[in-house]
Amino acid sequence: MDELMTYLQQPGFERLWRAVADKYQRHGRVGGRVQLTRLSDEEVDALSGLLAMNFVGRTEVAIQLVKVDEALRNSKFRVGLVEVLGRLFPDLRTREEQLADASASWTAFRDWAKAGVHRPAVLDWIERLSEGNAPGYRTYMDCYRAYQRIGRCDDWRIAMKALEVSLSPHRVWRLPVFAAEVTGDPHGLDRNTLAGKVFYWGLVALTVDSDAADSPFISALQPTATSDSEHVDDLDSTDTANDAPSESMRQVYLKAGIRLDDVSSIVWVGNWAGLFEVPVALPLMALDNHMTKVPAVDSVYVVENPSVFAELIEQLPFGVPVVCTSGQPSVAALRLLDMAVAAGSTIRYNGDFDVKGLQMTLSLGNRYGDAFEPWYMDAYTYRLASHEKQPELSDREVQMLQSLNVDWDDELIPAMTLVRKKVFQEQIISKLLSDF
Repeated sequence: MDELMTYLQQPGFERLWRAVADKYQRHGRVGGRVQLTRLSDEEVDALSGLLAMNFVGRTEVAIQLVKVDEALRNSKFRVGLVEVLGRLFPDLRTREEQLADASASWTAFRDWAKAGVHRPAVLDWIERLSEGNAPGYRTYMDCYRAYQRIGRCDDWRIAMKALEVSLSPHRVWRLPVFAAEVTGDPHGLDRNTLAGKVFYWGLVALTVDSDAADSPFISALQPTATSDSEHVDDLDSTDTANDAPSESMRQVYLKAGIRLDDVSSIVWVGNWAGLFEVPVALPLMALDNHMTKVPAVDSVYVVENPSVFAELIEQLPFGVPVVCTSGQPSVAALRLLDMAVAAGSTIRYNGDFDVKGLQMTLSLGNRYGDAFEPWYMDAYTYRLASHEKQPELSDREVQMLQSLNVDWDDELIPAMTLVRKKVFQEQIISKLLSDF
């Protein structure tokens, strides 16, 4: 170690150099002052020697950076403060330098992302992504972080290849089959992979290029989202417990001639004269490919939980249609209920008295409007069924309930926030059966 470094690395200078480095990094110049408190004897000796000032007896000092620079230049080492900081902190960069580096890195990534891409619509999407003004920005940032680590992002290249193929004429095929063809891996474009997310956002954005417009699959997806916010819930939302995609997400893929899993998305239905008299689990595939309408009935009774569905099927008279969503309504469930409403039926829905149960009730009510009626989702039923042994509503759940606009019963939310109990469908089966 040379004599200068030995001098600079005295314990009495350690806090001074760190404070000076922080100040210089933030302002990018030798200026301002640093404050040191609770000075040790070592620090008093070191500072007194460097600045040619007597700090004996002082417990704190304010030191101007220009004075430190002047003292270093007048010392036997004849060096400036900036050079000293460079020796002590080799990786030190001013904020201005950091911003310049970041800008250069971001531009390099944008150029790398565009390499090998020929379609104007895709190039325009990448340009808008780099400006933070296109759907998929957060996913683009994930790719950028991968690029920063290793100088490339393989998932980005996979997605670009998939987008190129999706814009070319092809038969309608399911995503795993398409992924196997393009990437060699049936799961290569799964929604939980980075490549899959990039591919999805590309499909959302690709509409304005004339080549894309010529595709028989791509249509009016408007590339106006400024972030992932417009569709981000689609990437994370499910329509059943087994992570099925949302209805709007399916439409994005279908416009590119790609089907998502239409077998796992199911709806239970039974006791429906002219349709299914015994309980049947209908997959979305059957509803899309083999059914266009359902027999007209006055009301279709929809429940959230399978056990309640089973009890109703066994105890209701024949001809009272019952549908089970098994929690959050699947795309298959929505498709069936759409057909029922189109045939003139009223959807009568009963769910759990908790946050999710009321959210699902509101969602279905918004979808079907005048063709929807909450079924025993009222304050009277709630109070009647609540008791000490039921689970408590947490403070957070109470807050969420208070944010809901339950327009069918003004007393329901006040009752639930007062009683603070969760009431489940299984506890009001007798009430549901009393209608028949």
